[in-house]
Formats: sequence, structure tokens, C-alpha cells
Amino acid sequence: MTYQSTSMVPDRPEQLPPFLRSELLEIERGMLDAKSFLELQVLTVPPARFRPGMVVYANGVGWNPGSGEGLYRRDAANAIWVFIG
Repeated sequence: MTYQSTSMVPDRPEQLPPFLRSELLEIERGMLDAKSFLELQVLTVPPARFRPGMVVYANGVGWNPGSGEGLYRRDAANAIWVFIG
């Protein structure tokens, strides 16, 4: 989740506490609205770029990294896709 303030930081130090309070409340609201799930795009081809620790969902037909349809992670050496399930 990315937070981007729409407010300008006040120039006067005495205005800073209410500004920070408001900004922190906005961040809290955003975190409370966060989803309780993760949705991955089903890939039919391998990603053009990948790095260690990356997690993907392969459809197993157009792209089969080795164990058919399912979740795969890129290994620490960035050498192979490891089937998760």
C-alpha cells in the first residue's frame, strides 16, 4: 500500500502537531481499509523480469514452470521456479 499526502506540510512549527495528527489518522484509515487477501494474476507466460523471492501463479498450460498449475517462487539463487502448491 502506498500513501501519498494531499496536504502541504505547514511552514510554521506550531501548525505541525495538528497536521501530523491529521496525516496519521489518514494513514490509519487506509490501513483499516486494506484487503485481507492477496490476488495474483494467472500467468500464461513467464514474467519478463524476475528476482529471488518473487511469487507467481502459473496456469500450467501456456506456462508450466515444472509442476503444472499453481504457485511458484523464485529461488534464492534466482536459478529456478520452486513449486509452492
